[in-house]
Amino acid sequence: MTPEGKKMIFDTIKESIENTCDCTTCDLSCATSNCAMAFAKDYREKCLAAKAKGIGISTDDIPSLDTKHYEQDEITTGVALMLTLCHDCNSDHTDDCVINVVRSCYEVAGLGEIVEYPGNTVAYLMNLGKTHKELAQEVMLKYQALKK
Repeated sequence: MTPEGKKMIFDTIKESIENTCDCTTCDLSCATSNCAMAFAKDYREKCLAAKAKGIGISTDDIPSLDTKHYEQDEITTGVALMLTLCHDCNSDHTDDCVINVVRSCYEVAGLGEIVEYPGNTVAYLMNLGKTHKELAQEVMLKYQALKK
């Protein structure tokens, strides 16, 4: 991928996170230890600084007790956007990929859990639909609209 392509991905991720939570409007302390979106923002910045798509942090490190209320539309839009950025790596998928970690942060923020991403979007949407059918349909519609 070209440096310009990588910059576009990192810029898109930043904008998506800020559209969900700019970390200035809530009463909670937006520390990476208790806010999934602050964790996503911090991880993106660390990957950008390292000029890497991932820096070895596991999705297990995402704070699971984020108590801020996020609108479902913000969550589904964020997940759909991350899916459009994904390269459907299949067997080359890594859990520490910045796109995967940020998508997982959206899941924790909106669902309270991480949905397995097996390396491609279709299989992911099927996994999401097993436990969150309506949400999976909403993400799929937004994903299709964003891909156009």
